[in-house]
Amino acid sequence: MFCSEFSVPLRIKDTRYKSFPMNIVSKTVRKIIISADKYVKRKSYDKNPRPNSFYEKRFLPAEASLLRAGNFFLGSSLSKTLKQNTHEAMDTYLDDNQKKDKKLRRDIEKEIIKCYLLNHTLPVEFFQYHLYKKNLMERECWLSDYERWTILHERFKQSIHDEINEKISFYQLAKDYFKREVCEVSASTSSEDFAEFTSRHPDIFVKPMEGFYGQQTYKLHVSDKDEAHQVWKKLADHGKWIVEELIIQDDAMAAWNESSVNTVRLPSFITADGAHKILVPIIRTGAKDQIVDNTSGGGYYASIDVETGTIIDHALDKQGQIVKVHPGSGLTFKGWKVPRWEELLDVCERLHRSLPSYHRYIAFDFALSKTAGWVVIEANWGQLFGQATSHHGIRKEFLKYTEV
Repeated sequence: MFCSEFSVPLRIKDTRYKSFPMNIVSKTVRKIIISADKYVKRKSYDKNPRPNSFYEKRFLPAEASLLRAGNFFLGSSLSKTLKQNTHEAMDTYLDDNQKKDKKLRRDIEKEIIKCYLLNHTLPVEFFQYHLYKKNLMERECWLSDYERWTILHERFKQSIHDEINEKISFYQLAKDYFKREVCEVSASTSSEDFAEFTSRHPDIFVKPMEGFYGQQTYKLHVSDKDEAHQVWKKLADHGKWIVEELIIQDDAMAAWNESSVNTVRLPSFITADGAHKILVPIIRTGAKDQIVDNTSGGGYYASIDVETGTIIDHALDKQGQIVKVHPGSGLTFKGWKVPRWEELLDVCERLHRSLPSYHRYIAFDFALSKTAGWVVIEANWGQLFGQATSHHGIRKEFLKYTEV
């Protein structure tokens, strides 16, 4: 977004235009862009929005055309990233004939810029949420990742996020709901403690303390004490890690993909008046032979009806492609019911209410253990709200549930 806090001068590629009159035009355009950004920021928290404002009806289309015609160079350093992300998204979501249609590409670029300026929506979200089919008022219903992060950090602060983002910290808060043993591995921990841990649990799951998207995660079998010391040193030399007793998942969830622990994400809210709300839960299933279930690892996700626990519609993959049937297991997504759903909702609410009261929003990931029932995997302020697969924008609900 073209925010005043960046204080980046207008980029003009041809130096001959840096004349006195052009400097006045540049400064004027920049002031308008900054004013527009302030308007958007206010609009995000406005309980009585005024649709079809002058900005939306008159200036926004002109601003988008100006930026597109200027090859995204007017405004700020973020323009270059926006241009790159726009082209990458079009390459992913447009078919070959659409890519060759120059007029179509220009029109799409302008609509992407309008969504970016007005709602902070990224190009990939423009396609995932089918915003090209929606007017300005309809686009207001969709929550962008940028706005989600902005609202959460402004209302609940970075320190609250950090407390659950560091996995060992969250484990200490929610130990009773993990229902499995966990061990920290770092330069400040003992290899003897790790060896004792692996003597009880030779099959372990390893992940970085502050990892994302399932990156650098491993399943390991530690045979003896000597091997335990070797594994500990290798891990401790490369940062901080959390090592968990391996989950043996219930057959019903394992049916999707045996190599990964398939999970349910529940975006959980405690509202200002103390009510507990779940906003568009999703199921995540791994791809064949993968040990993680997220889309970055080739997995799939689909939205779940919070009342019944039934998958609402088809799943999506990382590229936003529709997946009706899991390629590995052959299970059909739409209509499949998550087992022991009422139990999961109850566990989620009890877990959330057991945490310090300032944890108003957490997206919990749960797995169904064969022996312990629903267990929490981790917590985050993560995206993957099921807007794309439920075909329903949740911006209004999100703003309401996070009111302070």
